[in-house]
Amino acid sequence: MHQISYHQKPSSLKMVGLRIPRPQASTVLGTLLLLALIVLADYKEWDRRLYFHLKTTLSAAETRAPGVWLSDYQVVTQGKSIAGIDRNLSSIVHDWDADRLLAVSNGPAYLVSLDRSGNTLATYPLQGFGDIEAITYLGAGLLVLVEERAHRLNFVRLPETPGPISVDQAQHFSLGINLSGNKGYEGIAFDPRSDRLFIVKERDPMQLLVITGLVASLGTGLEIDIADLTTWIDGYFGTDLSSVHFDQQTGHLLLLSEESRLVVELNTVGELVSYRSFSSWTSDLNQSAPRPEGITLDAQGNMFMVSEPNLFYSFAKPSETQSVTPGTHETTHSELQ
Repeated sequence: MHQISYHQKPSSLKMVGLRIPRPQASTVLGTLLLLALIVLADYKEWDRRLYFHLKTTLSAAETRAPGVWLSDYQVVTQGKSIAGIDRNLSSIVHDWDADRLLAVSNGPAYLVSLDRSGNTLATYPLQGFGDIEAITYLGAGLLVLVEERAHRLNFVRLPETPGPISVDQAQHFSLGINLSGNKGYEGIAFDPRSDRLFIVKERDPMQLLVITGLVASLGTGLEIDIADLTTWIDGYFGTDLSSVHFDQQTGHLLLLSEESRLVVELNTVGELVSYRSFSSWTSDLNQSAPRPEGITLDAQGNMFMVSEPNLFYSFAKPSETQSVTPGTHETTHSELQ
């Protein structure tokens, strides 16, 4: 029996409750300086960013709730060009079975396997697919490739030997919700414990959906639930959505914005926990990431981000900086200067 349900959840994005002590003069001065930098760097949604920054920086460290805490990450590798991809790099995911990274490009259409340093290990041409904008890993070699304009999810198995992946080999599932041409589904993430797929729509309007039960239904009777979590991003201070990642350690979501060059962390009820900028004005990057398109964490908590046209970034927390790219040095995208 086929059963599909769709509903909205009346949740909204809120700030995690934080204890705010009396500000010191140096803190106030630093906040004013931050405000000036944000206005100069990117005027979009700066007031919300400043408010959240003020709350988190004035909070005592011991009050921090469990989370990814994006602000703790430091850059390890930045702006490294990925061999085999010239342009349109659009998404990245961690394959936890083979402990490698998988990224996709949509013009021409390729899937590439990478190590943690951004070196290309293998290339898989994608044949017959439309504009592939997102990828996620389901386990046991099974992937989902998302076609943006068609709102179509393609379930494919990664070949054991590098080679072409044809659309004829895929199982398909389409969602015709809020179709809007080139502003369609940009990101997808998988929660393996609860069989949930999180999907983000870029804009016009921005949207966050969760599909439960789809993977278990492959090859059997279709029984799924589709929930609209868009109210979770009512207070989101990015101007678009280019990627989503589900963190298996905390159950939190990471939402990436290309236009605003930032990533935010939401907890399990849609509350904002932390954020990180990918602008050189407000981060440790030498140059701003041009167009952040994909983000993922590996099992050790290292963070990886890709940006158009073909740039690779890695980040780690201070005690973990050697676990990402041991023995390598930081690189920059000087070709964009």
